[in-house]
Amino acid sequence: MKTRLTALLICMLFLISTMVWHVTAADTAEYLALGDSISAAYGLETEEDGFVHLVAEKSGYILADKSVSGNTAIGILEELQTGELDTLITDVKLITITCGGNDLMHVLYTAIAQSFNATNGTSYTGEDIIEAFSGTNPDLNPLSLLFTALTVLDTFTETEEFQSALTGYENNMFGENGVLSYIREKNSEAEIIIATQYNPYQSFENSPLAKMSTQINAGAILLNEVIQNNASAWNYKIADVHASFLAFEENLCNADPDTMEFDFHPNAAGHKVIADTFISVSSFGIASCPICGTMYENGICPECEGSTNEESTTSETMSESETTTESEATSESETTTESEATSESETTTESEATSESKNTSADETTSISETESTSASGNSEETTNQDKPDTNKPPVNLTLILTVIFLIILVVFIIIFQKIRKNKAK
Repeated sequence: MKTRLTALLICMLFLISTMVWHVTAADTAEYLALGDSISAAYGLETEEDGFVHLVAEKSGYILADKSVSGNTAIGILEELQTGELDTLITDVKLITITCGGNDLMHVLYTAIAQSFNATNGTSYTGEDIIEAFSGTNPDLNPLSLLFTALTVLDTFTETEEFQSALTGYENNMFGENGVLSYIREKNSEAEIIIATQYNPYQSFENSPLAKMSTQINAGAILLNEVIQNNASAWNYKIADVHASFLAFEENLCNADPDTMEFDFHPNAAGHKVIADTFISVSSFGIASCPICGTMYENGICPECEGSTNEESTTSETMSESETTTESEATSESETTTESEATSESETTTESEATSESKNTSADETTSISETESTSASGNSEETTNQDKPDTNKPPVNLTLILTVIFLIILVVFIIIFQKIRKNKAK
């Protein structure tokens, strides 16, 4: 009997510890990743090399990765509408989304399949073409599709099918009942960052297949315009991955004209650049500029034009403020009337206004402006530091505490029960 009770206790402890692990992970998740194969780290040796894991590591947030390879805007929307992610959406602090490439590429691959079938009497589908170009269909060599693909690409962005797919993407993502509407209804405060679509065939620019790069990039630009145009309406930030990739001479994707590889997914180096681009516009930590490598915080890199955020850095703001103020102050000092000078001087003291002359007005006004700019900068840095998550502070988990208490009570009960049985046996 003692052996049976011990075995029972061990089984119960194992089951409960498993439940605790799953509940704890769900309850404490602070970062939700949605999207397609880019978020899902498709093609990488380990998931930890994927950008969502790099962002999670940098932010200190616990990651809930709900991305699905091949996902589209309607796929994400349908996933949300099941309600299974409602608790996560309500509680998380950060949501990242990669989506749009599949919405448009599926239409392109279908057009290639239809054109190829008409010429060769075959019956391939768009999915077959996707597998061929991603290297997962051994029965269909992508080289045999190249002529057809280049012909279709000539006018692809002008076709009705492309425009319809672009409209469908916008409605499903940013429409009244779209993905962003669903998320914002559940959580109006979470930081949402959406990636622009990169050009996977950028490395083909100086090859005989340059048209692939040019035409695919034209489609990506139109898609990215939709993403950029809806940012203010739904209060999300943009990780301009397209711009970041363009700044690199290194090939950041698996596609390679030298080996005739057409897989459009980013490689490990590409995921590092994507992660840095997301971090550079986020509210946490210092990021490495994906263009020049300069370390900077919560804004745009001061060393280059590789901005992925509309806000300028503190140093640029101060510099522009000083230049503008100095120019305005000089102009005002030459043309202002006595009453305007008196009104302007109220920001300092009344005695200083009385003693102000035309020759010193510009210098004093500039000095005041510099002080205010420096003060604003200091306040901005304090606000940024306050917003940073305290990654050293462990999350309070009521479920875990209650489970531990239950386990202790259970163990005590079993011990007492065994003692009672021993006493009865005597």
